[in-house]
Amino acid sequence: MPSGVYSIQCLPISARFIGVAKNIEKQWKVTRQLLDTGKWFSGTDKKIIGDWQTHGSSNFSWEILEEIPLDTYIKSRFKRFQHWVDVLNPSYNEFRGLPKTCGIYVIENTVSDECYVGASVNIHKRIEGHLNCLRGGYHSSRPLLQSYQQHGEEAFTWKILQTCEKDQCLQLEKEWAHKLNASLNAFQATNRDGVIIWQRRVPS
Repeated sequence: MPSGVYSIQCLPISARFIGVAKNIEKQWKVTRQLLDTGKWFSGTDKKIIGDWQTHGSSNFSWEILEEIPLDTYIKSRFKRFQHWVDVLNPSYNEFRGLPKTCGIYVIENTVSDECYVGASVNIHKRIEGHLNCLRGGYHSSRPLLQSYQQHGEEAFTWKILQTCEKDQCLQLEKEWAHKLNASLNAFQATNRDGVIIWQRRVPS
């Protein structure tokens, strides 16, 4: 039951998905069941469902790209996953298969030079949530939604600013939001002196 980074590939079109799991064989079995029923997640992952149905399971292969020892799995899984994503550029990946990362992230509009800063106990899942909302035409931050609708998804990038413990999220989010002047955040406010302050209750 190896742990590490794995790949699922559609051979006729050389499309690939990369994931990381503590038990790769178990993950592969679950993935096959989900693909067979056409219920594998949302977003970009719909592409792999369509190709699975078009080309058939016999035209898909899976392989272990790198085994990660259990005693170092927690600390090294994201770094090793990101290495293989950078090397192979998997077309099926959006944010699924990524390890759970707690910390602060930024979504940047590269056209208007504005940004949104957030905190989450699972950054990759949260980013996927942002994208699903924006693509659906609704979002809790109206400034971010309006910017997305004006400039399009191709204008946006995102990255992790800092990893941290859950109890540090709120304070660090405020510090980063202030530092980067996160004008696309809905939770900004101005005090009597005209200074932007940041209000947030719990990290998602």
